[in-house]
Amino acid sequence: MQMCPDCERVYDESEYGQCPYCHPYDDDDGRERTVIVYDRDEGRAKYVPESEAEKYNYKD
Repeated sequence: MQMCPDCERVYDESEYGQCPYCHPYDDDDGRERTVIVYDRDEGRAKYVPESEAEKYNYKD
């Protein structure tokens, strides 16, 4: 475990090259960020591109 010198949060350096709290995702690879959403039609959680996440914001 390692403590970030900027935000002072602890993270596992074997899983992350940088603090995941200060740098939540890496933009260098050119891929779009993915998020986890719940799909009511399929009845399960799944990963989708961030641009498609709005479709899963259900208004009850």
